[in-house]
Amino acid sequence: MSAVKIVASIFNLFFPRYCVLCNQRLTISEHHICQQCFSALPLTQGHYMPGNIMEQSFWGLMPIERATAFFYYSAHEVRTLVHAAKYHKHPMVAQHVTQMLTRDMIPSGFFKSIDAIIPVPIHTMRELKRGYNQSLYIAQGISIETGLPILPHAVIRTRYTDSQTHKNVMERRENMENVFRVVDNKSIKGKHLLLVDDVITSAATISSLALELTAAGCSKISILSMAYASPHIILPQP
Repeated sequence: MSAVKIVASIFNLFFPRYCVLCNQRLTISEHHICQQCFSALPLTQGHYMPGNIMEQSFWGLMPIERATAFFYYSAHEVRTLVHAAKYHKHPMVAQHVTQMLTRDMIPSGFFKSIDAIIPVPIHTMRELKRGYNQSLYIAQGISIETGLPILPHAVIRTRYTDSQTHKNVMERRENMENVFRVVDNKSIKGKHLLLVDDVITSAATISSLALELTAAGCSKISILSMAYASPHIILPQP
């Protein structure tokens, strides 16, 4: 056993780490989430399927190249994972899981023509209250594996919006009108941008951001989220 592994073993003995999903003790090789919980998360595999159900949800709303999510939000384990990253001060779990899954996605060619990543901005007041933007951590996981640059300051959220949770589709779209503003046109002009968020539900937030970016000169939009709230359709395995 190497010196590094010996030190890690000793550290793990006195300062044990626990899975954010099942609260069981992690092994030395596990980070944030245990292998058993990770293997139980329902993967969409949508990156292998152009025209998948998530992409279809954007048709007619905005120009879209590709769209997919890692997981289905309907699963209890996925909701727990997203909530841990978003509300419970565990944003690194989002980065870690995203990094592992991005590594598996690369051979599919999903990232091939993308120029840069834009994490969906949250309002300054919400970021101060939460302490971070969870979408930025997801973007960082993608960037580590793909080498794609992140543009965290190209667009800002100009208005503090109410939660979308209890709104219907039309209310969500109205709530997200004129929420974003591009402040760095040069960095996005002519680029194929990957928009990154934690959960896609009605597509209202992403669509509002995408329309602002295309109006400012970006050439193509693709989307990747940690989870997709599809209530009934499951994509087949590739």
